[in-house]
Amino acid sequence: MSGEPKHTSTGVVVDHVGVRKLTALLVRLESGFQVKIRSGLTEGQRRNPPPVGTTVVVGWNTVMKNTGRPRAVTFLHPHLRRVA
Repeated sequence: MSGEPKHTSTGVVVDHVGVRKLTALLVRLESGFQVKIRSGLTEGQRRNPPPVGTTVVVGWNTVMKNTGRPRAVTFLHPHLRRVA
């Protein structure tokens, strides 16, 4: 993806994909769709991925016409919650 994504959302990490090193995060988006996120992760994040249950922010530019499911979802960053 070049530039900023057109759409962003939060989601919850539900699984890690990969044996020795993370190859993808399985994330359930707010919309209910589950997506595998393979891009946007640094090497450090692949070695020490966000734990299952962590809320993350993801982005994408296009959706599938027939389902509305996001295409080419990219990891942006962990969701930072502000403490009042």
